[in-house]
Amino acid sequence: MNSIVHFICFFIVFCLFGYVVNLIFFEGTNIFLILESAFILSLLITPILKVVKDMENEE
Repeated sequence: MNSIVHFICFFIVFCLFGYVVNLIFFEGTNIFLILESAFILSLLITPILKVVKDMENEE
Protein backbone atom coordinates (compact mmCIF):
# COMPACT_ATOMS: atom_id res chain seq x y z
CA MET A 1 0.00 0.00 0.00
CA ASN A 2 2.78 2.40 0.90
CA SER A 3 4.61 1.86 -2.39
CA ILE A 4 1.39 2.59 -4.31
CA VAL A 5 1.07 5.92 -2.51
CA HIS A 6 4.69 6.75 -3.30
CA PHE A 7 4.18 5.83 -6.95
CA ILE A 8 1.10 8.06 -7.22
CA CYS A 9 2.89 10.96 -5.51
CA PHE A 10 5.93 10.64 -7.79
CA PHE A 11 3.66 10.42 -10.82
CA ILE A 12 1.83 13.62 -9.88
CA VAL A 13 5.08 15.47 -9.13
CA PHE A 14 6.67 14.39 -12.41
CA CYS A 15 3.50 15.33 -14.32
CA LEU A 16 3.56 18.83 -12.86
CA PHE A 17 7.30 19.17 -13.44
CA GLY A 18 6.96 17.98 -17.04
CA TYR A 19 4.09 20.39 -17.64
CA VAL A 20 6.10 23.35 -16.36
CA VAL A 21 9.21 22.40 -18.36
CA ASN A 22 7.10 21.92 -21.47
CA LEU A 23 5.49 25.34 -21.06
CA ILE A 24 8.80 27.11 -20.44
CA PHE A 25 10.94 25.54 -23.15
CA PHE A 26 8.50 24.39 -25.81
CA GLU A 27 5.62 26.89 -25.43
CA GLY A 28 3.02 24.22 -25.84
CA THR A 29 1.56 21.23 -24.14
CA ASN A 30 1.92 17.71 -25.39
CA ILE A 31 -0.01 15.87 -22.69
CA PHE A 32 0.87 12.40 -23.96
CA LEU A 33 4.60 13.11 -23.76
CA ILE A 34 4.20 14.50 -20.25
CA LEU A 35 2.20 11.48 -19.06
CA GLU A 36 4.56 8.99 -20.68
CA SER A 37 7.70 10.55 -19.24
CA ALA A 38 6.11 10.90 -15.78
CA PHE A 39 5.05 7.25 -15.84
CA ILE A 40 8.52 6.05 -16.86
CA LEU A 41 10.27 8.22 -14.26
CA SER A 42 7.88 7.00 -11.57
CA LEU A 43 8.55 3.39 -12.54
CA LEU A 44 12.29 4.05 -12.26
CA ILE A 45 12.28 6.02 -9.00
CA THR A 46 9.84 3.92 -6.93
CA PRO A 47 11.97 0.72 -6.78
CA ILE A 48 15.10 2.77 -6.06
CA LEU A 49 13.31 4.43 -3.15
CA LYS A 50 12.23 1.02 -1.84
CA VAL A 51 15.80 -0.32 -1.96
CA VAL A 52 17.15 2.75 -0.15
CA LYS A 53 14.43 2.45 2.50
CA ASP A 54 15.24 -1.25 3.01
CA MET A 55 18.94 -0.43 3.36
CA GLU A 56 18.14 2.18 6.03
CA ASN A 57 15.98 -0.32 7.93
CA GLU A 58 18.81 -2.88 8.01
CA GLU A 59 21.19 -0.43 9.70
